Amino acid sequence: MFVIPCKFNEKNPIIFACVEAIRKYHPGEKIFVIDSNSTDIGYRNDLDSSVFFVDAKNINYQLEAYHIAFKDNSKEDFFYCIHDSLILQRNISFVEKSDLTTVRWWSSPPVNMGWDESGRDLSIWANEEMEKHLGYSMPLEYKGIFGSMLFASNKVFQDLSKSGVFNILARDKYESCAVERIVGIVLSNLGYDVTNSLQGEGGDLFSVYDETFVQKIHLERL
Repeated sequence: MFVIPCKFNEKNPIIFACVEAIRKYHPGEKIFVIDSNSTDIGYRNDLDSSVFFVDAKNINYQLEAYHIAFKDNSKEDFFYCIHDSLILQRNISFVEKSDLTTVRWWSSPPVNMGWDESGRDLSIWANEEMEKHLGYSMPLEYKGIFGSMLFASNKVFQDLSKSGVFNILARDKYESCAVERIVGIVLSNLGYDVTNSLQGEGGDLFSVYDETFVQKIHLERL
């Protein structure tokens, strides 16, 4: 099943292109759209009638949306967890041959955690959250995964649930970026290879990546 968090913006209604591509290349697959507390959820009426729309009023970004979908579909075999701005270019069902596939990944160093607008070091927040909910600290070296997007088996989601990572709730876009690092750390600690990806290594949003399988449309959203 596909799980798509959506913060709808009528100026960039990218969710429709996302769903259309899924229906084109994966016509029989379930699609769950988890609304991210959009100002207007009227867009649900314009989605394909087969789409499951969840008015979750989710304010904790991608990882919490994936958690919501998993809780309601805990027997599902496989989860395609993507952004509404990720557009499929072809069928990618081959990812089900592996427990985990990511879209992109990067190493830290050199890509650091970063800071929010106030200058707060996000590594401090991430480390506190990890110690509180996971029981261990942020390592000096790790691999993050782009957008917390993942194509994962039920086993992966069961392991993530047991790890405690779903208790880490991003409250803004900056903390959501930190969660991308945390998810990569947790998956690696669980023994999964986050470098098994569709587009390879890359932490730069504006570099050119292989779009054979997916295309990412970058939008300015909070």
